[in-house]
Amino acid sequence: MKTFNFNTLLAGIGSTIVVVVWGMIFWGWVHEFFGVFNKLPGDTKVVEMLIANGTATGTYFFPWPRNTPETFANFVQQHKTGSFFQLSYIKEGVDPQAPGKILRGVFQYFAVSMIAVALLRLTMTPSASFLRKFIIVLLAGLMGTIFIRLGDPIWFHLPWQHALGQAVYEMVAWLLMGAVIAAILKH
Repeated sequence: MKTFNFNTLLAGIGSTIVVVVWGMIFWGWVHEFFGVFNKLPGDTKVVEMLIANGTATGTYFFPWPRNTPETFANFVQQHKTGSFFQLSYIKEGVDPQAPGKILRGVFQYFAVSMIAVALLRLTMTPSASFLRKFIIVLLAGLMGTIFIRLGDPIWFHLPWQHALGQAVYEMVAWLLMGAVIAAILKH
């Protein structure tokens, strides 16, 4: 691997900043256009029922389990006739603007940025063009987005609108990250 230098760190920091800004824009305003999340009719009644039943924090899928021939048959039948759902529930609540949460998120973006930088440092030649570096980062990101986000509606039947909105967010993040890293990172 090539030696670590100032441009390596600068590329990671710069791409982290653009992804944080993009996240603020997307999750602040743009996500509504894509319909990533929808308001559940009677949502407060659903929450009241979850609390009244002592439901623990977790992710639930109905119908579940499918660990016996009978429960698996029920799983298949319920999918064929409807309805079924996946629910992620946080009983305790969280502060969505907590400084610790924001710092963990920024660190996550920085870690991903540094992995992208490391990938380029391992693969780029001294004459690597901006376009080649950009495409390598973009393709690496698209691989993950397509595998995970587009797998959700295929394998777990999540709504395509939700998955495609999430995929748009991630693809733009990878475009921005790739552009910044490719512009800053030198051999």
